[in-house]
Amino acid sequence: PLITSPSSLATFVRELKDRSNDLTEPALRLAPVIREVLAALANASGCQLSRLSGSGATCFGLFDNIGAAEEAAASINIDGWWVRPTRFRSNQN
Repeated sequence: PLITSPSSLATFVRELKDRSNDLTEPALRLAPVIREVLAALANASGCQLSRLSGSGATCFGLFDNIGAAEEAAASINIDGWWVRPTRFRSNQN
């Protein structure tokens, strides 16, 4: 777990890059399409990090800003994929 709330996107991404999801590889073996989702996110402009959440029901990307997330959502809205841009809300706001 994170000890403190990250002060910036860069800090958050750095913290997450130092961690991994133990279920990523088993999920990729069971549902290879997850690799396509992660690649589409990672290759989208402004994506700092793409990951699998939990056991694979959701993949997410962390983007430079909401505009980049919205552009990515529009460009990777592949038939059958549920894509929604959103933003984090800090407990401090």
